[in-house]
Amino acid sequence: MPLARAIYGYEFTRESERHGLRFIPRYTRTTNAHDKAGDLTKYNLTGVVVLDAYRDDQVHCLEGLLSFIEHLDVLISEPTQVASELYFQHFPEVATAAPRHNGGGARPDTKPRWGSKEACRRSTLHTRAVPRWSV
Repeated sequence: MPLARAIYGYEFTRESERHGLRFIPRYTRTTNAHDKAGDLTKYNLTGVVVLDAYRDDQVHCLEGLLSFIEHLDVLISEPTQVASELYFQHFPEVATAAPRHNGGGARPDTKPRWGSKEACRRSTLHTRAVPRWSV
């Protein structure tokens, strides 16, 4: 029987397999995954990682790596043996822990909407040509 661990707070929408770890997302729609992973008040179940063999150091490094990528704390649960493909029913929807801490680069609560003046201003700042100065 494979071992499964719940992932709380990491945003991903596609199933993938890397180095003997199979990542299965809870949400396949980007908006749902973004809202659940970006919640700063609680740790939402966002996916499951299935292990062929259990190595504690590998999972500890994975938790740190996912936290670095997300710029927020990401939790990975203890391993649970799972007999069926219904991985998400074996884990709670929300992990009980303290409020999430960020690494200084967390996403702001408000983002400019597509087509708003703020979004247009931000996009034009990056696309303007820089004048060349002659010497």
